[in-house]
Amino acid sequence: MKYAKMVVEADGTICLKIPQGLANPEKMVENILTSELEDKLIELIEVQIPEMERRNQNAITPSNKLKVGIENGKQVTIWGKIYTVRYYLDERPENYLVMDYEFDESNNEFIVSFGLKKSDAGRFDLDAQASHLWEKFLIVETNKAAINLYNSPNIQRFLTANGLRVSKISARIMKRQWGSVTLEKRTIRLNALLTQLPKKYLEHTLCHEIAHLVIGGHNPMFYKYLTQLDPDAAMTREEMKDLVIQTDGSIIHRSH
Repeated sequence: MKYAKMVVEADGTICLKIPQGLANPEKMVENILTSELEDKLIELIEVQIPEMERRNQNAITPSNKLKVGIENGKQVTIWGKIYTVRYYLDERPENYLVMDYEFDESNNEFIVSFGLKKSDAGRFDLDAQASHLWEKFLIVETNKAAINLYNSPNIQRFLTANGLRVSKISARIMKRQWGSVTLEKRTIRLNALLTQLPKKYLEHTLCHEIAHLVIGGHNPMFYKYLTQLDPDAAMTREEMKDLVIQTDGSIIHRSH
């Protein structure tokens, strides 16, 4: 029984994994489920199910593969506003690629500039380079906005009143969750793709994870704390259930 493994899946299904080649695997399973390990199984379920429920509460309907990318002429959304991507070649004498971005608000353009020799333009996959820059942009923008929201009077009052602190807030590209919290380390991780949505969705996600620092699961008390942080939480939560991440990292409404 040393090598047997019990796993609780996200839907609550209990899987018992045992080594191949056993003479009597049915007997082994029977012994496990009728032995002292039964208590450990119950403990495993009690610990893992609430955590999985917490993680799945904000789950997105994911695409199988996620490859965030942009292209010249493609439309992107930044904080709910639509921009058109435009590449700009800034000819330079250096033998290496220099990249930057800027907004042209008058024309609603997200401009990606490539600084390189004109003769070297064919050496680089500009779409791949621009997509890499776009990923960095999403992460930086999400971090900046999240820190500003975290320092807002409403959230700071809530943290002080409940004796809480957050040790770290970070962002990354995720396809299955809008956010997550590590209770032991008091760290919050946010999906950088939120930068494409109106800021109220980032604020709701941040408030959701902060509320988990008080209540780990999703029960009436959790939603009471969440509403203190975000009075429109119930409406925003329903809206976010309709969002789907596409394979290129863009976000659409399921009902559209």
